[in-house]
Amino acid sequence: MPLPEKEARRAMFEDLLKPQKDIKLPYDAMVDATEGYSGSDIRIVCKEAAMRPLRRLMSILDVNGRETEEGMLALLKSM
Repeated sequence: MPLPEKEARRAMFEDLLKPQKDIKLPYDAMVDATEGYSGSDIRIVCKEAAMRPLRRLMSILDVNGRETEEGMLALLKSM
């Protein structure tokens, strides 16, 4: 199976990484940086990118020892 062309990679990024609020994602840069990646590679990259904020939040919670629901809600609202 051939590797996805530029247009296909962009479509994958647009489908897998939806912009949040007023944040514009750099789809063109992502497409250029992933030349030679398979569709599976791109899915993994998107999954990892989507997990970063959650990992950062969990790290903050762990460091601050704020594992209560109220603490998590407060941190989520501040992000």
